[in-house]
Amino acid sequence: MKSINYILCLFAFVGCSQVWPKKIHQKKGQVFMVMVPDCPLSQSYSTPFLRLKKKYENSLDFFLVVPAKFYQKNEIKNFINMYNIPENMLFIDKNNQLASEINATISPEFFLFDSAKNVKYQGAFDDWVEDLGSKRIVRKTNNFLSLAIDSFLNGTRIKNAYKQAEGCYIEY
Repeated sequence: MKSINYILCLFAFVGCSQVWPKKIHQKKGQVFMVMVPDCPLSQSYSTPFLRLKKKYENSLDFFLVVPAKFYQKNEIKNFINMYNIPENMLFIDKNNQLASEINATISPEFFLFDSAKNVKYQGAFDDWVEDLGSKRIVRKTNNFLSLAIDSFLNGTRIKNAYKQAEGCYIEY
């Protein structure tokens, strides 16, 4: 059985120390899906997130960030095996430090960062979930994250840089 390599890298910033996923390549930015393995919406959005990665992987690094303070390694391993998450995408945030520093509160919550680690987009993937427990029959009508990525890569203003994410609360 292949072991999971957890990618951790420390960067020092003015006044604080911050844990970030190690860059795979020098790209224009990074996209995070912050999620916990037992959240049904995290499970539902794993496959669309992987499709988005395929579409933009030449320009951006993609990471699945798991705030793992209350999760066992086997729970995380089962999740990545079930949803075919590549190991190099997985970032285990052992003490929820990264999730806290980027103000992630919901699972799943999506983030787009430029190469200087400035947040360009935060929030929902799309508008499939209207409210908790209520999903549209049509999978998506507005793909907020994809639109933000397109604007970012084209150098145009991101019209909706924040869209409230719906899902499970991240425990700190």
